Amino acid sequence: MGSHHDKMNEYDEYLYTVLEGAAGSDATLQAKELERFVNQNDKLLRAIFKSMTVRAEPI
Repeated sequence: MGSHHDKMNEYDEYLYTVLEGAAGSDATLQAKELERFVNQNDKLLRAIFKSMTVRAEPI
């Protein structure tokens, strides 16, 4: 994980975790890995992003 997480808000932290999970064990994210991860976790990701937009404050 490292020191990057100390400076992230909850949304950044979640996105980082999703991308990290999609990258797999080699820690290098490739387009096909992201596509496969999103397809396998579609309902979960949609629910989480929907909850984030409901709670998000306007800029």
